[in-house]
Amino acid sequence: MVVVWIVVIILLLPVLLLLFVPLRYCVEKREDSQASFYLQVTWLLHLIRFTMIRKDGKTTSDFFLAFYRFSEKGKKESTEKKEKTKKKPKPKKEKPPVSFRERLQKTLTFLTETDLKTILNLTIKLLKRLLRALMPDKITVNGVIGFDDPYNTGLFIGGYEAASGMLGLREAIQIKGDFTQKIFTIQGYVHGKIIMIRFLWPVLAYCLKRPIIKTIFRFLKERD
Repeated sequence: MVVVWIVVIILLLPVLLLLFVPLRYCVEKREDSQASFYLQVTWLLHLIRFTMIRKDGKTTSDFFLAFYRFSEKGKKESTEKKEKTKKKPKPKKEKPPVSFRERLQKTLTFLTETDLKTILNLTIKLLKRLLRALMPDKITVNGVIGFDDPYNTGLFIGGYEAASGMLGLREAIQIKGDFTQKIFTIQGYVHGKIIMIRFLWPVLAYCLKRPIIKTIFRFLKERD
């Protein structure tokens, strides 16, 4: 019996690690005389690590697996391609498949108004939970953005103000608009982690709701 439990634990260990061990990331962007960009992604106590650095117009990346390092190397691309001329068989006349849009429209016609309201509320709750799971632990971003057309600059700044206010990031992310010129300068620091179970569990709970299950089965049925 002990051997069976050991085998079960060994089989489940990779799944548990993927679900519960966080994937940590760090992004840093600076605007100075030598613009630089730094990205690092680590997992499992830095046993797996990926780094990318851009400096002086050059980008270098490294991938670390335990104590082994795999650096970026240029690969020669062969431009010669051998093409073989083969007689193409005559296409058989088949019934054109139903498009995704048509299937979705047919599915929605079978839902009641109550079902649609319930699905909308459940979807909004799911998106909120996914956004909370994506929120970084630390974030500080400053920048100035301007487009050729001042009207587009105003639209962007208006959208930024609304989104940052809803997410509570107005103090952490400060973007100013420049209506006189086209400019894009961003600098800041973002650090956070992604845990897969925080994404899979809300999605699974969402899909198991009765209106969602009914919609999924109806959508799959419309394929036939």
